[in-house]
Amino acid sequence: DLKGGWAGWVPYQYEESSPHGVEVLTGLDVEVFRAAAKSSGLRASFVEVPWKQNLEMVRSGELDFAMAATREASREAYG
Repeated sequence: DLKGGWAGWVPYQYEESSPHGVEVLTGLDVEVFRAAAKSSGLRASFVEVPWKQNLEMVRSGELDFAMAATREASREAYG
């Protein structure tokens, strides 16, 4: 299973209320990632963290991914 971070960024990553009043994480990034993970036989879980902290948590191995991260030379060693 994969664990990653997210931060509110409509329409890519956000929470909305379900018909039962429960907050549910959704958005383009989230739904695409969930579908890709599922097709690979994996499950994805998400924690809400600020962007810089998310990158540090990926670097340290606490998280497996950061939503909407782009490829940059500074991230090549760990991302």
